[in-house]
Amino acid sequence: MPAVESTIHINRTPQDIFAFVSDYERDPSWRSEVVEMSYQSPGPTGIGRLALEKSKVFGRWLETLTEVTEYEPDTKIVSRSISGLTPVISYRFVTPDGAGTRFTYRLEVDISKEWFFRLLRPVVMPLYKKTIESYLKRLKQILESEM
Repeated sequence: MPAVESTIHINRTPQDIFAFVSDYERDPSWRSEVVEMSYQSPGPTGIGRLALEKSKVFGRWLETLTEVTEYEPDTKIVSRSISGLTPVISYRFVTPDGAGTRFTYRLEVDISKEWFFRLLRPVVMPLYKKTIESYLKRLKQILESEM
């Protein structure tokens, strides 16, 4: 699957960053395409928890149900789409880095199933890399301003 990934250093503890990025309901504050994110299953975040994402991507409204498939507190959360237009796996990694933390956000997208994305792949993937970089700049701004 094609993937895009970006990493940023944030001057906060790994615990602070993980608490923020593992709470998917906070995604609209740092992921500009996400209009709403809500949990569809009760309980704390962990393997099996479901979240419904409503977003606008390249002018198209999308609803995607995701399921957490891997969860390591303060380190990693991985989710995969179980509904929606295009299969996506999302990785969020938190790693101590000197006085702060390195956060990596990676998306693997199976664009072969959707003609719109498949047709625009040469343009979409580099554009989405820039989008992810802007997400991380916004995330850094939010987290470092809360100090």
